[in-house]
Amino acid sequence: MTGADQFCALCGRARSAEPALAALAWAKDAQDGAPRWLCGPCARDNVRAIEGKLPAEHW
Repeated sequence: MTGADQFCALCGRARSAEPALAALAWAKDAQDGAPRWLCGPCARDNVRAIEGKLPAEHW
């Protein structure tokens, strides 16, 4: 991973604290043009809203 550490936008988990294999499950999303990261569990819990392109306030 390059640059600053990424944190989950929903739960605040640090990507660097994850085991290497679990860090691969993280999803990158863009909201208002700014990138944001979701940890594996949060991405799985919200996959329907993410794929449906619903605004984050509806999650």
